[in-house]
Formats: sequence, C-alpha cells, structure tokens
Amino acid sequence: MKINLNYTGFHGFFLFFFSVLFLGLFPSVCFAESDFILERAFFIDHSHALTIQTIQTKTFTPYYSQITNQGFIDDPLWIRLTLKKPIENHWVLRLLPTYIDSLEVYQQVNHQWKLTKVGDRYAHNKAEYPVTAFAVSIDPNGNQSDIYIKINTTSTTLISTEVMTEHELYHTENLRDILLSAYLGIVLMTLIYSISLYYRFRESVIKYFCFLIAAEIIFVIFIVGLGGHYLLPQSGILTDKITSFFVFMLVLFGLLFHRVFIQCEVKNQFLVNLMSVLIVFECGLVVLYFVGFEHLALKLNVITVFGLAVVLCKIPIDYIIKKKKTYSLSVAIVYAVVGPGVSFGLTPFLGLNTSTFWSLYSNLFNGFFTSILLLKLIYDRNKSIENKLNRLAIDNEKEKWANDQQKKLLSMLVHEIKVPLSVLKLAVDHQLKGSEVGGHASRAIYSINDLINRFMEFDRLDSSTIVLNKTQVNLHQMIEEVIQELGRQNRFNQLPQLSLMVYSDAAILKVILQNLISNALKYALVDSIITITTEQINNEINFTIINEIGDAGAPDSQLVFKKYYRNPQASRISGTGLGLYLVYSFIELLGGRIHYENKNNKVKFELWIPV
Repeated sequence: MKINLNYTGFHGFFLFFFSVLFLGLFPSVCFAESDFILERAFFIDHSHALTIQTIQTKTFTPYYSQITNQGFIDDPLWIRLTLKKPIENHWVLRLLPTYIDSLEVYQQVNHQWKLTKVGDRYAHNKAEYPVTAFAVSIDPNGNQSDIYIKINTTSTTLISTEVMTEHELYHTENLRDILLSAYLGIVLMTLIYSISLYYRFRESVIKYFCFLIAAEIIFVIFIVGLGGHYLLPQSGILTDKITSFFVFMLVLFGLLFHRVFIQCEVKNQFLVNLMSVLIVFECGLVVLYFVGFEHLALKLNVITVFGLAVVLCKIPIDYIIKKKKTYSLSVAIVYAVVGPGVSFGLTPFLGLNTSTFWSLYSNLFNGFFTSILLLKLIYDRNKSIENKLNRLAIDNEKEKWANDQQKKLLSMLVHEIKVPLSVLKLAVDHQLKGSEVGGHASRAIYSINDLINRFMEFDRLDSSTIVLNKTQVNLHQMIEEVIQELGRQNRFNQLPQLSLMVYSDAAILKVILQNLISNALKYALVDSIITITTEQINNEINFTIINEIGDAGAPDSQLVFKKYYRNPQASRISGTGLGLYLVYSFIELLGGRIHYENKNNKVKFELWIPV
C-alpha cells in the first residue's frame, strides 16, 4: 500500500503565499498614516532617582524614527515626545511592543502632572481603550506639548511611540489583530500537520518539532498582546510571567529539536554536545528568572540564542569545505538561512543596530520563516522514509507471493510423495522384512517420511494454524514409542522407568521428542551411548538427552535454534535445518523452555515441560 504525503506540497505553497502577503501588509498595518509627534528624545536615568519634576532639567538625546532601542539596560529609560500644536480631541498615544513591563505616561494638565500607567504587568480590562496595544488618550487641555514616558522593564528597551486619532487606532489595531490571528492560524495548521506526521512515523525529530511549534504559538499569543487582552484581561502579573516563561520554552524546545535533528541528519558531535550543554544552561536560566534575577535571565537568554545562531552557520560552511558530504544540500541551505537570519533578527534586542519597523516583529518573522524551512526539511526527511516504506511494502508483497507459491508447491509435492511412499513401505515390509537390505530400505523410507513430516509441521507453524489439543500424556510411554520407531534401542541408556504424566498436546510433544532423539542418533559418535533422563521438579518435568559429539561436530550455541541452521561439518548427513527450530517453537507454544549446552565433548539438550 503506497503512502501519500502530497499534502505538504500544497501546504508549503500556501505558507509561501501567506508569507508574501504577511510581509506586504504588515508595514502598512503596523503604523498609522498620520504622526503628530514633532520630536522624540531619550534619557537614561543611571541614578534611578529622577522624578517628573527633575527629569525636565536633563539633556535628552533626540532620535529620528518611531522606534528607539537601548537594548538590555538596568536603568529606567525616559522618553520625551514633543507634539504638534494645537492638540486636538481624540488623539491617542500608542505604545508597542506589549511585553514592556511598565510604562508611566506623564501629561501636564491644569499645571499638574497627570500620570497614566500601562504595561503587561497591569490588567488589560482597566485600560482606556479595548485594543491589544498600550493606548493612552492625549488630554487636549494640556499646558505644554511635551509628554514624558518612564520605562521600567526586565526585557529589552525596544519601544515604538505614535500619536494618532482614535479612528486610526481602532483601524490599525483591528487589522493588526486580524493579521496576527491569520499568522497564528497558519502556524496552527503547521502544528496539526506535524502531529499527523508524528502519529504516522513516531519519530523524535517530529515530536520535538511539534513541541517547538506549540511553544511558538503560545509565545506569539502573549508576546503580541493577544493573551493579555483576550485570555487573561484581569491578571497582568500572570500575563507577564507566562510571556517570559514561553520565551524560555521556545528556546528550550528549539534546542531540543535542533539537537535531535543534527544528531540524526548532520551527525556533528560537537554541535550535539553544545546543544546538550545549552539545554542544561537554558533550564538554569528558567530557575534564575523565577528566583528573582529576571533581567539577567532574559538577557542571557537572548545572548544564548544569538550565539547559537552564529554557531549554526558552521553547518553550511562545513558542507562547502568538506569533500565528504554527510548531509544533504537542503539541510545546508536551510541552516545557511536560519543561522544568519536569527542572529541578525536578534541584534535589535541587544541594541546592536538602528531600530526599524522590522525590529518590532523580527521574532515573529524569524519564527515564521524558520517554521517553513524546518517543515520543508522534515518533509524531505519523511519523503525519504515514505519511499523506503513503499519499497519495503513492494518487497514484502513479492516475498509473500513467493512464499505462497512455495507453500503450494510443497503441499503438492508432499501429497504426491506420501502416497507412493506408503506403497513402497508396504512392499519393503512384505518382501524384504528381516534382511539387511530391508533394514536399509526401511531407514531410508523413514528418513524421507520424517523429512516430509518436518516440512508439514513447519508449514503449520509458519501459517499460525496450530490449535492445541491438550490431554494427559504418559511421557515414558511416548519416549519408548519414539525409540522403537527409530529401531535403535541398543543405543540408549538409563531410560526413565517412572510413569510421568503431563497435560499437553500429544502430537506436538511427540514431534519435539522425535526431533531431539533422532538428532542425537544422527550426530552422536558412531555406536556411542545416548543418555535420556526425566524427573519432575515442582510443576515441571525435566527431560534431558545427552550424546557424545560425532564427526559432524557440535552446533553453534547462538544459532542452534535458528531456522535452516546446520553445522557446516554436517553437510554429509541428511537434514533440513528445521528440526531444532521446530523443537524451540513448539516447546514455547506449550509454555515450556529448552536449553542447549556443549561441555566435555558432549551435547546436552534440556526440556522443561509444564505438568
């Protein structure tokens, strides 16, 4: 049956189409057309003691875009916004991103400073505007055009400031929420498809990819403000903790996924060991965060990912440099994009480059494109597995057909041989009974009949059509019958005299005894004595048969019960290699066990048969 994974082709095309749409719309959605701010400037309060009264005397540093970024700093950041005059009704200050802990907005109204607090540590249901971004109304009665914002956060001080009309606020926020929801829907589709792949193939690579995508979904929900606005509007502190927790979880599951993937595909032990160390380090950062070192833990987290992204560039570099390729070109290409892309995307969070619109959403874009590329890698990997499975399925069908034909041929041969063999036995018994030639002929007929019986028993075992029919069996009597049929009573010593009874399938038990006893006769030293003992031990009967090793040698203890195994030295003696395999399989079927031992130039087989 052929496995089909063609859905991924459509899925990849749809992701590509949406990514182009996403990149095309987001700049226009993110910012309003109008901007009523004349000048933006910042000041870092190294003293941690400045108030709204004292900050006005400080010299601010102007910046010339809507976004400023000072990276991870331990000090409060003040921003001064100079608005256009006159200030009109329904102007709104919009602040992004929504993971900033605390923003204090100061406006001077009636010669007093009016304070409004927003941030992800404050409940969203108490906000002035029902939008996901932080929004503060501008009082038209302000005494001056300057607004001051004090920022305290454990994360990076990347912040966007805009003043727009209320209409523009609702319009841009609604479009932003719709586009972010569509983004999450596509990522959710990726997760659902990845889960279906995991249940099909049960591979750890896919499992960790599923965890990574699930963590990314929750991370995005909270990092863009959807979680605080729609899911936990009454709990700002909890929103803040969940956001930070999934920042760490996204990195942790990313490390776990890349570790397994690199171990399976790239086979670079240095990178695997580095990932293992970073996984332990990341767990330590989670502990560090929750014991109170929040700022340090988040900063080290970003530095860790940045460093890892740089190190991952080793994969495409090695592919180019090394002559012996241990992984595919697609793997090298993906990591050639992911490594530099992630490291460059993190530079704004570290304050290493000029902030633009892309700085606000670089984590989303990186996550989105990385998911697409990694999904492509997983698809290629599982396409290869699919092809192997299909080839195996075809091979299995061919093998099954060949086995069926073999069984039909064997069944026909057995039927065709059995009838003339019975006639031949009657003729030999009637015409040659008692003569030396008659003895040889009888043994030859017995050997052919034994060979046929073994193939018939093997066919029954292989087709799993055996149904046990248990009755009370006299073990001593059955052993004597088998020896009598073989006609070599003088070769056996210490025959059991006790009448031991077992509750078992008589036909199968007889096949087991016939094979063990005839094997001992065939392969023992010529004219040597074969010893058989039986005794009851608790709820089992122990049957032991011992013979001296003959010219054919002793079987290999690792292979003795394997199908078709024969000692190379035994090639001159007739046999199929099925006898001991049948013994082992049948004794297991009866709930017993068998043990083989080669010691002191003697071969010993021990059976334990349930009473």
